[in-house]
Amino acid sequence: MKKVLLLNLIAMSTLLAACTVNNAFSHAQSSSETPSIESSSSEVISSSSESSSSSSSSSEEIKHEEENLPEDDYTILIYMCGSDLESNYADSNRGFAYSDLAEILKVKNQPEGVNIVIETGGAKKWSPNSGVTARKIERWHVENQQMVKDAQLSNANMGLSKTFQSFLEWGLETYPAKKTGVIMWDHGGGMEGVCYDETASVPNYLTPNEMSIALATVWKNKKLTNKLEWIGYDACLMAVQDIADMNSNYFNYFVGSQETEAGDGWDYDNWLDNLYANPLIESEELLTEICRSFVADNSSEATLSALDLSKMSEYKAAWEDLAVSLEIDSATKWNTLVNVVKSCSQYALGYYGHGECELFDVGDFITKGKAKYPSLDEKFDILSETFEELKITNKTTSDYKNKAHGLSYFCPAYGYYSKNLYSTGQTQFLEWRNICIQYGNWA
Repeated sequence: MKKVLLLNLIAMSTLLAACTVNNAFSHAQSSSETPSIESSSSEVISSSSESSSSSSSSSEEIKHEEENLPEDDYTILIYMCGSDLESNYADSNRGFAYSDLAEILKVKNQPEGVNIVIETGGAKKWSPNSGVTARKIERWHVENQQMVKDAQLSNANMGLSKTFQSFLEWGLETYPAKKTGVIMWDHGGGMEGVCYDETASVPNYLTPNEMSIALATVWKNKKLTNKLEWIGYDACLMAVQDIADMNSNYFNYFVGSQETEAGDGWDYDNWLDNLYANPLIESEELLTEICRSFVADNSSEATLSALDLSKMSEYKAAWEDLAVSLEIDSATKWNTLVNVVKSCSQYALGYYGHGECELFDVGDFITKGKAKYPSLDEKFDILSETFEELKITNKTTSDYKNKAHGLSYFCPAYGYYSKNLYSTGQTQFLEWRNICIQYGNWA
């Protein structure tokens, strides 16, 4: 089916075969059709070897000559953990990470002041035409439709907080801009996290908690006072309210999918063309185009939404107020709530065959919860109003038109997760968490 983060290593090899059936090669091109990805050998710097489980990398990286870098208009920082999405198809130059790199390089007329910056790693093998070295962390920028290598580092697990932190700090220092977008590229699995590094001795994922730790450390180390412009997850199942809320501390806007994604992900050449043509483009316009072009490129089972994170606090307050008002103080009342939850649109269930991800549609919950709890009409109405204000856009294919309303919530309704998945490091929806922790169906 789609680009999805699998929930255990055994299931990984079995389920990922399905991940690429639908629309698997909608963007991939043969080597004769795709721009060659080249690097400037004078800009390649190697560092001493470290184990693949290292939590961070260091090297004598290329730095700009200016001591005080002027801010450019826009920088896009792409954290591209290739994983088996790349390695399984690398021999035929059809890796999905390479496919997206090729899309990026197709876009002409990149203006000065717009930086596309990429960290590659996390895959045992890369498509030969990509120019990317397997089992290394490499940092690149795009220039004249080519990949120019800024640094080659020893391998590091891209599923660790410190690896992401290192890239973000370097990117912000080396390519400062008035607006910065960050893209997380790889498998995604809701509350499990994002970015599965298959080269690590102990593969794991960046959980929401680890993402928060990395971001908080970057803000502290770089003495940042302002939020970055937006974060987007080019990965499955990441449009979850807990994840969006965590990111609201560090970003103005959020992009993510409620459903699984096609292996080749976003339609990069389309929305980058818009950015190149207008570097001063309003973020809401750019993010709407990212969502529109992605869904337009898929015939079925595609969702992508953009959120205004400045509205998240009001939305969370409404959700939490409702959670308290539900007065769940017994197993019987919990089971009543679970029946409502299970009637809502559910994500990844068709793929896994059961409720492993335990993600459910917020819009459905509002409609069906209001019908079940008529005494709480006003609470549900307030939640509905804040939900609509939170959304910038919500794009879906026709099969999800009335099923995906732009955001999912987590609920342990089926019993596939341990309680530590919903720790206070993983969510700040604390009233909802209290109900789930006390009465939820946990593995």
